[in-house]
Amino acid sequence: MKLKHRPEDFLVEERLRPGRIAEAGPHAVYRIRKSGLSTLEVSMRLAKEAGVDLGRVRVCGWKDRRAVAVQHASVEGGPSISIEEPGLSVETIGRAAAPARSDWIEANAFSILVRDLGPEDLAALDRSLPDVRAEGLPNHFDDQRFGAARAGKGWPMAELLRGDEEKALLLLAATPGTNDPPEVAARKGHFRSAWGRFDRCAERAAGWHERSLFEHLLRRPRDFRGALRFVPRPERLIQALAFQSWIWNRCADRLLGAIVAPGRLGSMPADLGPLRFWRSPTGEERRRLDAVDLPLVGRGPRHGNCDREISEVLREEGLSVERLRSRGVRGFELKVARRSFVLRPDRLEAGAPEPDGEHPGRSAVRLALSLPRGAYATLVAKRLLAG
Repeated sequence: MKLKHRPEDFLVEERLRPGRIAEAGPHAVYRIRKSGLSTLEVSMRLAKEAGVDLGRVRVCGWKDRRAVAVQHASVEGGPSISIEEPGLSVETIGRAAAPARSDWIEANAFSILVRDLGPEDLAALDRSLPDVRAEGLPNHFDDQRFGAARAGKGWPMAELLRGDEEKALLLLAATPGTNDPPEVAARKGHFRSAWGRFDRCAERAAGWHERSLFEHLLRRPRDFRGALRFVPRPERLIQALAFQSWIWNRCADRLLGAIVAPGRLGSMPADLGPLRFWRSPTGEERRRLDAVDLPLVGRGPRHGNCDREISEVLREEGLSVERLRSRGVRGFELKVARRSFVLRPDRLEAGAPEPDGEHPGRSAVRLALSLPRGAYATLVAKRLLAG
């Protein structure tokens, strides 16, 4: 099975709730169609076009660069912007009273061409489709959420929570990642080799955030906590969400093992380790799965009904719920957020198999589905092909 062989194989479009866009308001709202660009890269482009700091750009959702995505963003005090170029289209669609937020999204609609399928894959799809429609699947976070970890950076958020602000800053600002463009990787490599000699780092700094970070360290060489505030807000959000999502997935795995009998559990591959799912759960298992209340952990009210699993996973990370609730660096603080444990795709359909022109002798199938915000269509595709 191959997903996202070409960007146009994977189409996603945000469907906004009614009433979010108006004719007047302090925030300009933009409809974006992108391909081959990350949401962060698009946000930086919007900030440049609007002549504002990146922190004034807000997006409804984060979309993978390896896809054709239609998404929405707002800029506080932003002008009308129109961009039409390969890989990026931006149009101004109105104003809003408040900045764009994830809860603007009513659903994400997907059209996915799954390639390189053999007879065994098509048989697995036929078996799985009725079960996934009826029983859903665990609402795991998929690989896209963990780009920083896949790039070999580890978890800056975890280091920050453990109290090692310098290590968190090193991972964020001075650790090249496999996903970084060559010029960015080279610059981060220089920062790493020159770490502590912040005058040399400042000489290679690019952009306001990097320059401000190293200028701060030149004035206060041990104030790594203060320097963290110069990490761009979108990067802070990405790091916080990635670590929260990692904890959620690990807790979910423990719960699945406790609720579903081993013979009804399957697994599918993921970059950070296999993800388990259920097949045809019993009525009692279904009742217990629907009753799970596992939120994203952080500062806030009690963590649903999964305190034991959360505490066990955090302990393995050298952390505790109390540590999560302590005051952190502004913008890096974790906040409790609700997340459904069971994901039930809406309008899930699979087209007839067709010859895959990219893989001779193999087949391709078009999947169509709609998911709530925060859910991963790639995960649904993997589950369907896992049989």
